[in-house]
Amino acid sequence: SIMHCRECGAMGWGGTMRQNDERVRPEPDNFYKAFFGRKTTLRFFFPQAGAVGTELFSERLCGHCLQVFNAGGSSDTAPLCPGCGESTLLLPVYVHRETKKQKDKNIADVTCPFCKNASGLTILGSRAASITSVCLGQAYATIFNDDKKALAFSDNVQDASHRASFLSARTYRTTLRTAICKVAPEGVEPMSLPALQDAFVRHWESALSPVDFVGTFLPHNMTWLRDYEHLWAEGKLPRGSHLPGFVRDRMRYELAVEYGHRARTGRTLEKSGALAPFFDPKLVTEAVTILAGFLKSQGGGLESLSTEALNSLLLGLLHRLRVRGGIHQPVLDSYVETMGDTFVINNRIDWMPNYRFGSPAPTFYFIGSDRQRKFERLVSTGTAPSGAQQWAAKVCTVPGGTFTKEVAEVVLQEAMTALTGVGILSERQALPDNRVWGIEPEHLLMSPRVTQLRCEGCGHGMSVAEEELSSWDGQMLC
Repeated sequence: SIMHCRECGAMGWGGTMRQNDERVRPEPDNFYKAFFGRKTTLRFFFPQAGAVGTELFSERLCGHCLQVFNAGGSSDTAPLCPGCGESTLLLPVYVHRETKKQKDKNIADVTCPFCKNASGLTILGSRAASITSVCLGQAYATIFNDDKKALAFSDNVQDASHRASFLSARTYRTTLRTAICKVAPEGVEPMSLPALQDAFVRHWESALSPVDFVGTFLPHNMTWLRDYEHLWAEGKLPRGSHLPGFVRDRMRYELAVEYGHRARTGRTLEKSGALAPFFDPKLVTEAVTILAGFLKSQGGGLESLSTEALNSLLLGLLHRLRVRGGIHQPVLDSYVETMGDTFVINNRIDWMPNYRFGSPAPTFYFIGSDRQRKFERLVSTGTAPSGAQQWAAKVCTVPGGTFTKEVAEVVLQEAMTALTGVGILSERQALPDNRVWGIEPEHLLMSPRVTQLRCEGCGHGMSVAEEELSSWDGQMLC
C-alpha cells in the first residue's frame, strides 16, 4: 500500500512485520487491520529522496523478495540481498516502526517522521464511494447543473445508509467552497480572515432566507438539533430559533478551518489556486529585524545568520502552524486553556464540529510540561527533534555545522517573541505552566493572486500569494 502525508507530501509504502520477521508482509487486508487498529506490527518504508540527507536511510528494502536488512549506515548500494542474493532493486529506506503508550498499551505511532504531523499519513487510493463522491462534487459545483440530485444504488441496507451519509458529507464541503468563492476578493486587494468571514455571512444571509440559509449550510453533525427537526417536519423554523445563529457561527469557524488544519486535505481552495493565504511582508520583515538584533547580541555564531535565512525560518514556522490549525479564535479559548481537550468542543458547544480520536484538530505551538502530545512542542524534550527544530536546522546554518538543541531553543523562542511582538502571533497561558502560541486571525490575509510552485527535488506543491512570492520562489527550502 502507498502512504502519503497530506501536510508535507512525503510518500512511501506500508506493510506489516512481526517482531522477528525479516521480510515485509504486503497483504492489503492485514495492512488495513494494522493501520486502522494501530497494531505494533505496522511498518512504513520511505525511500531516500535526492534532497534528503542519508543519515536516516541506513536500511535497505529488496524489491525482489521484500527483505529488509541493515546496510551499516552506508549510503552506497549494498552488493547482495541476504534473502535472495539479488544485487538490483536494493532501495535505501527509512523504516518507521515507532510505537507509543496509550492507556497502558503499546500502539503504532502513525506520526509522519518528517513533518511530525500526528494525522498526516494516509493511505493513497480510492474505492467506489470516494470516486463517486469526487464525481458528484464536480457535478454539484458546475454552473451547468440546475437540478442537483443524485441516485445511488447498493445491495446492502446498512451500506446504503453509510454511503448516503458519506456522499452527502463530501458534497457539503464542495457547496461550502463554492459559496466562499462567491465572496472572495475579486480585485488585487487582499482580505483578512475576519473580513472574509464577515463578508461570507453578510452576503449569504442577505441572499437567502433564514430557512434557505440553514438548509444550505447546516453541517451534518447538527441535524440532531430540535430546531432542525422542527424545520424538517414543518418546513419552517420555530419562533425565536437559535439555529440560524448557530449556522452563522459555524460558517465563521469553517472558513478558518478551510485555511487551517483542512488546508491540505482534499480539493481545497488553497490547493486549487482560488485563494491563497499569506502574512503581511512588512510585519514579517519587522519580525526578522527584531530576531536578527537579538541573535547578534547573543554571539556564538548566531549573529552570522542572514536575513534571508531568518525570513525563511519565520515563514516556515508560520506556514506549519497555520496548516495545523493554530489560529486563535474566541471559541477555542477553553480548548487552548485545557491544552487540546476536545471534550470542551464536542460536548459544550452545540454548533462546533466533532473531533474524535485520531481526527485532525487545531494544533498550536507550546513550551511547557504537558505530556498529552495534542499540541506541538516548539522544542522537543526527547531525543527526536520537533518539526520546528527540524525546520530551523534546515534553514539556519551556524559555524561548526551543528544546530544543537540548546541553540534551537534560543532561536525558536526568540522567533516566537519576535512574531508576537509584531502582532502576527499571540501568546496564551494554559494550565499548569504551558506557554501556547497561535496566529492572530486579523493578520492572516487572503489573496486572489496565486502562483503555483513545485519543489524540483520531491515535487511537493505549494499555492503562494503573489504578495509573498519573492520570499518563496527560489528562496525557500522544501
